[in-house]
Amino acid sequence: MKYEYDKIKNEFLKTERNVCSEEILDEIQKGKFLILDHPDKNKYPDQIIILVLINDYVYAVPSKVHEYKIVLTTVYQSRKFNKLYADKLRGEL
Repeated sequence: MKYEYDKIKNEFLKTERNVCSEEILDEIQKGKFLILDHPDKNKYPDQIIILVLINDYVYAVPSKVHEYKIVLTTVYQSRKFNKLYADKLRGEL
């Protein structure tokens, strides 16, 4: 599967959230991620949430699924997902 992201948005993520799409893709390539259905399938029918652990914290990555690619739309820290999935992403379950 091919992954894409917006270069301008990536610069924003680097300066404002201290994370970048390249870090997300590194974790995905290592196989250290979880995929969840988007909780609001009616509003976002073509989206999934990819969860990755960076610096011991869970980041949520809403992503649009296309036929041959996944487009990363944004990245944010999630307390909710950290509480629910951090141990699983660390491999402690």
